[in-house]
Amino acid sequence: MARSDESASGGEQGSAPAAPGEAPAEGKVGPRPEDGFDPGTDHESADSAPLPSTGDDLPEHPSATVVVVLAQTDLAIQQFSLTGVLATTRVAEDEVLVVDDGGDAERAAWLTSLLDQHAQLRLLPVAAEATPAARINRGLAEAAREIAVVLDGDTIVPDGWLARLAGHLADTVVGLVGPGANRSPAEAVVAIDYVDTDGFARFAREQALAHDGVGAPVRVVPLFCAAGRREVFERIGPFDEGYQGAEFAAEDYALRLKAAGCRLVWAHDVVVHRVPPAPPASTGSGTVASVADQRRFEATWGVRWEPDLPSPDTRPIAVVCSRPGTAFPVVTGGRLSLAGWTLAPAGVRSVDAIVDGARRERLDYGLPPGRTDLAAAYPGYPDPAACGFEGAVSVAGLADGAHQAVIRVSALDNRQIDLVVPFEIDSAAVTSGRILAWADRPIPGMRNVVTEGHLPVLGWALSADGIERVEAVIDGTPRGVLTYGSLRPDVPAVYPEFPDVEHCGFVGIVPVPGLETGPHQAVIRVVSGAGNQVEIVRAFEVAPANELAGEAPTVNVHYAVWLDKHRPTEADVARARDEAAHLADPPTLSLLLDPADAPPELVEATVDSIRAQAYDGWELWLPGGRGGTQGDLVDRLARSDSRIKLAPPGDGEGFAPFANATCGLAAGAFLAAVDPGDLLSPLALVEIARLLAAEPETDLLYADEDKADHAGRRWDPFFKPDWSPDLLLAMDYVGPFAVYRRRLVQELGGFRPGLAGRERFDLTLRVAERSPDAGRIRHLPRLLFSRHAPVSEPRPGEVDPPASAPASRTLTESLARRGADATVEPGSQPDRWRVRYALRDQPAVTIVLPTGGRMRFLRPCLDSIRHHTTYPNVRLLVVDNSGGTEVADLCDDLAAAGVAVRREPLMLEPFNFSALINHALPLVETPYLVLLNDDMTVVTPDWIEAMLEHAQRPEVGAVGCKLLYPDDTIQHAGVVFGPYEGSIHPFRHFPDTHPGYFGIHHVVRNVSAVTFACAMLRRDVVEEVGPLDEVNFKVAFNDADYCLRIRERGYRIIYTPHAVLHHYESVTKKSLAEPGEVAALRERWGDVIRHDPFYHPSLTREAENYGLDLR
Repeated sequence: MARSDESASGGEQGSAPAAPGEAPAEGKVGPRPEDGFDPGTDHESADSAPLPSTGDDLPEHPSATVVVVLAQTDLAIQQFSLTGVLATTRVAEDEVLVVDDGGDAERAAWLTSLLDQHAQLRLLPVAAEATPAARINRGLAEAAREIAVVLDGDTIVPDGWLARLAGHLADTVVGLVGPGANRSPAEAVVAIDYVDTDGFARFAREQALAHDGVGAPVRVVPLFCAAGRREVFERIGPFDEGYQGAEFAAEDYALRLKAAGCRLVWAHDVVVHRVPPAPPASTGSGTVASVADQRRFEATWGVRWEPDLPSPDTRPIAVVCSRPGTAFPVVTGGRLSLAGWTLAPAGVRSVDAIVDGARRERLDYGLPPGRTDLAAAYPGYPDPAACGFEGAVSVAGLADGAHQAVIRVSALDNRQIDLVVPFEIDSAAVTSGRILAWADRPIPGMRNVVTEGHLPVLGWALSADGIERVEAVIDGTPRGVLTYGSLRPDVPAVYPEFPDVEHCGFVGIVPVPGLETGPHQAVIRVVSGAGNQVEIVRAFEVAPANELAGEAPTVNVHYAVWLDKHRPTEADVARARDEAAHLADPPTLSLLLDPADAPPELVEATVDSIRAQAYDGWELWLPGGRGGTQGDLVDRLARSDSRIKLAPPGDGEGFAPFANATCGLAAGAFLAAVDPGDLLSPLALVEIARLLAAEPETDLLYADEDKADHAGRRWDPFFKPDWSPDLLLAMDYVGPFAVYRRRLVQELGGFRPGLAGRERFDLTLRVAERSPDAGRIRHLPRLLFSRHAPVSEPRPGEVDPPASAPASRTLTESLARRGADATVEPGSQPDRWRVRYALRDQPAVTIVLPTGGRMRFLRPCLDSIRHHTTYPNVRLLVVDNSGGTEVADLCDDLAAAGVAVRREPLMLEPFNFSALINHALPLVETPYLVLLNDDMTVVTPDWIEAMLEHAQRPEVGAVGCKLLYPDDTIQHAGVVFGPYEGSIHPFRHFPDTHPGYFGIHHVVRNVSAVTFACAMLRRDVVEEVGPLDEVNFKVAFNDADYCLRIRERGYRIIYTPHAVLHHYESVTKKSLAEPGEVAALRERWGDVIRHDPFYHPSLTREAENYGLDLR
């Protein structure tokens, strides 16, 4: 395709890519015939520009208006161009109108300075966002002379150019005339031999003499230089401002001129010089605009645009067909469903499907491709987010057996590519009992590496006889049954003939502990109800055990890569040091380090990391008055740096007496403690000082951390959430490196002794009691601190269960000070706790249970509630959307058995979960309600008690529970915003025993939202917040939206792992989301999607596994 002509009035935006092995030209342009010269870099050329003229020595021609359109071209080039125009126009007869958006202050000042020197010059302002056509129209609307010329600001004109162009317009049939040029998107390209201004002037004279008065018809006159009679412009009308660039505005105008009986002419006796364009921007925005313009042009005129010049872009056209394909090779009905994606460097004109060389169908193009990596994989290609295609071709009447489809992609530069896709027709598959199945994971043809002891499996299976089970066999040994019946919205489009096709998915996590490192084989065996079976074979390999798996194995696999990208450079440190020097009211930070009995090298490593800080406003306190090796060490360190000070001996041994003795002497308004071997990032203190200077009311500040051993190996990066008061009661997530306001520490009585290493956790709890919400507690989301921890053994007091006693004690005392009636119990993991709040009484709880009448799920759900729930005061409100009698009969049976159940019939078609719940809410008379899907079974009998203990707290607005798939993998452990630019369930399909991310799915914690598949709310909160949004969130995201509305009113959303149910997710749904629901979520809650306070910005935006963002 011809290069897009997209400067303000027809110039090229960007340059042709360098040839292989060549770098783009820099500095002065040498003698390249296709370039000529560049006045922006050739200062000799610039100095020799034509001088202004009075007009007495210029050739005679009709009066002319020259409309010069300036864009984002180099100012030196524009000065050279406009100086030449002013020198070749007459003061009295001609006028020069310069259209400028004022975006360049230096250019604006220069233009203003010209007004007093050139009477023919006027300046016309235009909006910065104006298209090239709009800028041209602005100038033409002011034109008052007989001839009007549109000229780009990077075009150099020779002597006599205006008179010669006007001469061609003496023929009244000529509507538009343009010159030849060294660069043009149309056919009027002239082979040049000059390399400087003198050469250009000579060349232009030679062309004028050799071709005097000669003109030739052309298809289009580009708008970098185009002349016409003013009456023609007025008769044809303005240029179409809907085009983003000038190229297709010119193409459009050419057809309008021809429709009016006008000819377009190339004046062979006029040559202008176009300056070589700047290197292209990396955004590809120009290409995208050109593609959109071409599509607009072809749609407007119903023609296929043919460029005059061959496409300079030889990059390949990419096309992938997802169906038919290896996943969907069999057609069972009368239509072949096709889908995939394609990208072309010039843009895609059309995608066609041709079956067996005969049947042809145009496919829809411009759909989401289902992938987010294409922009990076194909930089500069247009439409990476809308390059999907989809459609269907009738295959009715074709014989069963093998056939062939061709996906033909036609690009806008008229290149074409065919992709051949074989497929099979089996018209009897729906009745024969044949099993159709596919496994998406492990991914076929890819290297599937197991790093965490389990193999994820995902796929779908169909049979007219039904699917009895799906098994996983590893190296010939059965390893369990996968969950079958999950929603697969992609399969019905291919196999609509099969019953219950929406729920043909299987999923599971196959445990593979004990397998040797190296290659292995997985067989997914699908067994139908008739006993038939098929096997899908996938290869995978087990990676060597990661000794740095730690508490975040998913993260640690890639942490070294992330660390290389984010490790501060010397330039980063120098820049931070300069910023620190300009901080307004920079705080002094007092650091405390008790060497205790640590090896000297660990103490010195910590001190060295403090000395290396980019921020100088610190002091370091060490305990003085100690003898022996440690005393000699601290004395030596204090002598080495005036900022290192010795505290007098405290009243007792250990950290607390030393810290308390220091508090009264420290100069800093804030203090923090470090331990021997701990390392601060060189940016740590400047980042902390910057935040404290901006938020001077801060009482407590904490940052992110990782672990480092004596060899410098780093692992377990803990990217922490923002202030999470309930998580703090379950684990000391703030950690030992926290910055406290020194005055507040003194007011609280300092550090309490006798807590065996938990003194800082105790102080954090006491500060939190003063600031229960986030107002004075700040999280600095930067990895600033590495905690010393040997790889082979746990750090004392960190994961050793006996050390939990001081933590339990400080938690118990904190709860007592708060007046909370609660006890502290050990958590399911070391150094984790459960705060169990006592129930004030046994208030009635209504379980609101909407159902579509699938009895194979509803009956076990109600039986499970009835027989496996210990809470005695429960009522059932069944919202019946089935339209049948089975639900009514079941409710009657339960009522006869003494169950407090009410059935509320409500037929809604199509399905609208929010409307079902809203209908039920006014019917709830109890102070608490549980929203519960009908595809649940109880795992922990005290599930209602576990949620009620939090729901009764006045600061809590909603409580969610842990939901497991039937194979005991996680379905829900809280909702996170951000990944996929929406909301997700983190750790989905992880084994419940997996450590996840520091075990946070095993503890009570604050979250932004929980699923309403099972959630408890107080009725007074529901009455305050109002109904669910049944307009924008009929199927999906209604719970996410409602929880965020609850949080807006100041309530907390709590996730508890101590209420557990099994969930057959989505088995009763027909779709995951309605069109527009994702967009509505992004529009309403974009700020939370950009930053979920309980999900760190360094974590992935492209998965559900709490992995790292490696972009």
